[in-house]
Amino acid sequence: MDKSKPREDVTSVKIQECQKWSKQHPVGRRKEYRGYEGAENQSKILFDCTFSKGASGSPGFIISSHMPYIVTMLLRGYPDWLYDENVSKKEKTGIQDGYTFEQGVCLSEVYDDMKVRNPELCLEIFGA
Repeated sequence: MDKSKPREDVTSVKIQECQKWSKQHPVGRRKEYRGYEGAENQSKILFDCTFSKGASGSPGFIISSHMPYIVTMLLRGYPDWLYDENVSKKEKTGIQDGYTFEQGVCLSEVYDDMKVRNPELCLEIFGA
C-alpha cells in the first residue's frame, strides 16, 4: 500500500460524503473547523466506536482466534468540531449516524519505527 497516495476505496468515498455533509452543517461551515481533514491518511486506522472527548490514548483491539490483539491507539474523532468545547450541545444536533468516526495510530508502525530509532525503549514497551 502506497501511503503517500490518498485512499482510493470505499473509505475514501465515505470520507468525501462526510466532508460534504460537514460543510452543509451550520457549525461545519465555519472556517475555523476542518471537518474531516486528515482522515485520508493511510498510515492511520479509521473505526467507529462510542468514545467521547477525552478518550485519546485508549487502545483499540481486534479478536483473532479468540485472542485479543491491541492494534491501534485512539488519536481523535471526526468531525473535528464535534469535540470542540466551544461548540454548544445545541449546535451539535443534527448529527446523523454514519457521519462520525474515530482515527487511531497503527501500533505495528509505532513498533517498527521505535525498533529502529530506540530499540531499548521498544523492548521495554513492546517486550520484543
